[in-house]
Amino acid sequence: MRGPITAVIGSDPRQGYLAGALRCAGLGVRQEEQGLESALDGAQLLVLPLPVPADGVIPTLAGPAPLTWLLDMLPGDALVMGGRIPDRPARLLKERGFEFLDYYRSEGLQLLNALPTAEGALAIAIQNTPDTILGMNVLVTGWGRIARRLCPMLLGLGARVYVAARRPEALAEAGASGCGVSLLPELPPAAELGCVFNTVPSELLGGDYLRQLPGDCPVVELASAPGGVDRAAAELLGVRVIDAPGLPGKVAPRSAARYISGEIIAHLREREML
Repeated sequence: MRGPITAVIGSDPRQGYLAGALRCAGLGVRQEEQGLESALDGAQLLVLPLPVPADGVIPTLAGPAPLTWLLDMLPGDALVMGGRIPDRPARLLKERGFEFLDYYRSEGLQLLNALPTAEGALAIAIQNTPDTILGMNVLVTGWGRIARRLCPMLLGLGARVYVAARRPEALAEAGASGCGVSLLPELPPAAELGCVFNTVPSELLGGDYLRQLPGDCPVVELASAPGGVDRAAAELLGVRVIDAPGLPGKVAPRSAARYISGEIIAHLREREML
């Protein structure tokens, strides 16, 4: 083993696969099964899950563990890595003098992560609609990383896909790929839709639009909070909103862990730690 002693902490299924991938790369990996104290004692690198919870309480196999408690067991010169580190945990790490890195800031990792997210979203649609994707009218809001992966999958299965986005250049790309397009705030007619996928983290689907959706048309929420759906209106109207956070860790944890390990290894090599 030539890499740093590494503690991989967290109950997310990706963490187990991540530990294996980092071990194969030459890191001396310790996991929670050895006990948190044993895993953290003398560790040069602590790898937290994706995302790091906003309250700084890390879900571990042994139960919730405050980040402060984990840091108490680390040497002061340890490096901490995690995905989507919110303000509160970041402030804590700074106050305690730990060097830390948010591996999810990588555009490459976000692009890779969009693939299992799109596959998971497609699986949700298949499981929660009464019809085949073939011939279904589908709305995808936004044209970001996830939408650009999801739409070709839907088109490949024979769906009629409509994309609503804010940027004309995004709509040009979506249209060229075979999708119908609408420039937000315009949306395509709702009455014949079989499924809606939202990828935009701002409210686009209000009560007037939700009221027109067929009763068996689910809305799959893929955006971060606050999402794109008027929740109060959806509840009142009986529209089924399916929240789908963390899909990579649920539908493809080994692949998702492999993507994360590649990012971690690249950073360690930049620091000449591996």
